[in-house]
Amino acid sequence: QRIYVSINKLGQHIGDEANKLSSFLGTLARNGTYAPLNYVAGQHMSSTHRNDMRDIVKFDMDPLAKDWVMASLDKKWKDYKVELKSNYLNKRIHDLRVIEDQWNWLINFWKSDK
Repeated sequence: QRIYVSINKLGQHIGDEANKLSSFLGTLARNGTYAPLNYVAGQHMSSTHRNDMRDIVKFDMDPLAKDWVMASLDKKWKDYKVELKSNYLNKRIHDLRVIEDQWNWLINFWKSDK
């Protein structure tokens, strides 16, 4: 069952449901199966992954809000990568939520000249 999310005149999500949506998007952005970390930017992620994420968002909202959802997922995904780099790059451990091959890709990318 989909949860209805209200928006205000500015197109911003409001109410308790908006908080649930934001929290869910953060969880989804940290899931390496749906949002793999081995892309330079979220916009480069395969259309299959992006469509899967769009399909899994079980919230009923204005169709115009779908673009906001993807932009929010991109930002949360990017912020997660920044957090991982800040917390783990120079340590011998890594966040166990990160899939091993994605972690190895991240380390190699961060240590490269890009």
